[in-house]
Amino acid sequence: MKTTIHVAALAAAILALAGPMALAQGDAVLVRLVAADNSEAGDGNGELADVLPLLKDNLRFKSYQLLASGKVATGGTQPTAVGLGYSILVTKQGANTFSVDVSKGGRSLVKTRVILAPRQPVMLGGFPYNDDGKVIVVVSLP
Repeated sequence: MKTTIHVAALAAAILALAGPMALAQGDAVLVRLVAADNSEAGDGNGELADVLPLLKDNLRFKSYQLLASGKVATGGTQPTAVGLGYSILVTKQGANTFSVDVSKGGRSLVKTRVILAPRQPVMLGGFPYNDDGKVIVVVSLP
């Protein structure tokens, strides 16, 4: 009986320590850099299907192309490079509230708080791209 209690206590202690660490390491958001312009290039071969309605309903461009994408950890202290010289630092503030800092070349372009919910991406930016285009940063839950 004594051995069973010690094993159970040890297992509980290991789970208590491993559980929060595993959760903290797995917390991430999906970040996509999207080129928006008036070319006839199309809409990204289905790569943007889940965010295309948001982009088209809010922006007046003819074409949207995925430039880069990746998961960004929400517990970091240093920005994560996401492509084209852009870096993003995402910090979890609450259950579904995040601080997002978008920078390029070491210069902060936008720093804001967003509320993320499943299937509800958030767009940030409108940074210059090529002659008449913009880079839009789309942040969502994976």
